[in-house]
Amino acid sequence: MTSVLDRPDTTVSAHPGRHHWTSLSEHATVLLLALWWIGPMTARSGGRGPGATFTGLVLAGLALLGTRAWRHVGRVTLGLTVAVPVGALAVCLWAPTGWYGADDLGSYSLAAAAVLVVAAYGRSRQRRTAVLLAVTAAGAVQFLEGFNAWWGGGVDPSRAMVGTFYSWNPFAAFLLPGALIGIVLAAKGPGRARLAGLVAAPLCAAGIVHSSSRATLGLLGLGILASLLVLIEREERARALSRWAAVVALCAVVSFGIAGPPFFAHRGSVTGAAEAKAATGQDVATNSAYRLQFWERAIANVEHRTVLGTGSHALVSGSSRYVPASYAGSNQAHNGYLQPLSDGGLVLGLPFLAAALAAVVLLLRLLLAARRSCAERASRLAVALALGGVMAHSFVDLDWTFPSSLLLAAILVGVALALLPAAARPAPVALAVGLVAVVAVSATAQWRWDDTASDIAERVGTPAAQAHALRAAGDGSLRDDRWAQAVLRIGTAGFGPVIDTGVSHVDLRWAVDATGHEASVDGPTQVLRARALVVLGEPERARSLVNGLIAPLDVAHAQAASDAVAWVLASVGRPAEGRALALRYLTDPVHDTAPGSHLLTLLQIGLQSDARRADVENRCAYALVPPDQRLPNTPDPGAPLAGTPCEAVLRGANS
Repeated sequence: MTSVLDRPDTTVSAHPGRHHWTSLSEHATVLLLALWWIGPMTARSGGRGPGATFTGLVLAGLALLGTRAWRHVGRVTLGLTVAVPVGALAVCLWAPTGWYGADDLGSYSLAAAAVLVVAAYGRSRQRRTAVLLAVTAAGAVQFLEGFNAWWGGGVDPSRAMVGTFYSWNPFAAFLLPGALIGIVLAAKGPGRARLAGLVAAPLCAAGIVHSSSRATLGLLGLGILASLLVLIEREERARALSRWAAVVALCAVVSFGIAGPPFFAHRGSVTGAAEAKAATGQDVATNSAYRLQFWERAIANVEHRTVLGTGSHALVSGSSRYVPASYAGSNQAHNGYLQPLSDGGLVLGLPFLAAALAAVVLLLRLLLAARRSCAERASRLAVALALGGVMAHSFVDLDWTFPSSLLLAAILVGVALALLPAAARPAPVALAVGLVAVVAVSATAQWRWDDTASDIAERVGTPAAQAHALRAAGDGSLRDDRWAQAVLRIGTAGFGPVIDTGVSHVDLRWAVDATGHEASVDGPTQVLRARALVVLGEPERARSLVNGLIAPLDVAHAQAASDAVAWVLASVGRPAEGRALALRYLTDPVHDTAPGSHLLTLLQIGLQSDARRADVENRCAYALVPPDQRLPNTPDPGAPLAGTPCEAVLRGANS
């Protein structure tokens, strides 16, 4: 396994006659990739937004060529790195979901390229330090993005900070390396890197504290204690200890300070976000139980589709026949190691797990090297702590389903390779060509989706025109399922007694047929298909689809949109079951994330009275009044119903 971690010890100064333009191309291409990752890519929903991964792949391809990465890593390292995206490509070619997994292919390809680019680029201490500073900068920028939205109007400091990931756990996990690397650099980093660490660490730590992510907060605490290892050398021990204490104290001060004036009208608890989440039923025990159910789904998929898995985004549909119907539904396994096994079986799972094991070996070697040698001790320890933190957190959450987070882990692996140089046999050109080819295929698949999707999203026209354009794009496209899903969403928009968006039945039926493969659809897609079948006048087929999503009715079923299922039930002659389903979600404190939406559904399908109706209407009315127009001393009836159609609720209440 150690051969996987070997790379030649070539340095920038070892070749004084090197051409100036070669060095310039390395700096320029790596800088472009880093800037894209730190800013626009991560700002687009953690890399999930249109164009984010595609542009990253283009820049990564340029960086591969600019650094000539295949010249600076061993053949085993390159072979293992290439094997992961090749496995993802095999899943797209042969798994039931087909090119529906092109986004996963792009994410794995981007991460593989980043490992090699960073390992090849970091051939000097200055370059390796620059990479670490880029990681801290990414964390600081993401904190500022999250803080701006979290602070908002300064109403409630107990809200969770989610950043541009729009999910607290992946947001916090993205900040963790910045916090740990920043603390180590501030205590014992080289030169001006100490100042960068002193700035970035408190910001990243504050974001983690106010994200409500308990696992990340625990890892941060362990990492802070482990960072004391940087002080074991006798030289300047007292000064390093004072710097460590200062930056840790500053982390606490910033975390406490941003939860009160002048940012908020009143001071909130530092742990207010975590306490508020626990109050809604999302305590550690409940969330742990859900994760065990997700893991059981993934394991069931591996057992029954061992070689190729179920395909991308098919965790629920693939496992539905093998686990109890009461299990929570999510196509994310909430485990970065089970996810590739479930999606791609052994073809994708084995190379990914081998790469993860190699990363663990790297981590241990970094710790041993930091203990034995004073050279770059701070950098080695910082990378080891950061890499260990992201790998541990990904064991219990969905971090690596965000391309930006998987790219972050890849960067840490790359700089770890650069910190542990060793002699290695040059890699064959065939492997390099294979990697570039996979990156090119991945970029093509991303472009086919992103380019047309953006064009259609900006199209000014009726829903019927948009749906027809989506159908035209989907015919023969690499990602038929996604085009068809978009047609379903447009053609079934609304919850009124009659859905009439103007979308032709021909286009809508095409979308239903294109999403009919059992292994390629999940619960929400089945709901969309059922709604479309109601519109098409086929209630029997609609009824058969929702039967598997709601049985048994007395058990909370998180996999499907309960409002849509209730509407379908009411539309196919089962209004009592629809009302029961919506009412259960309305009164369930764990799943009641949008009570106004559920109330609206109840009003539309005929429920005339409900114990919580007045409460929800009152909260909606309060939320619609601008803060500067509210009467003095008006009691706040509860947290505003973010994302709830309050206007529609009040219209329904008055109709």
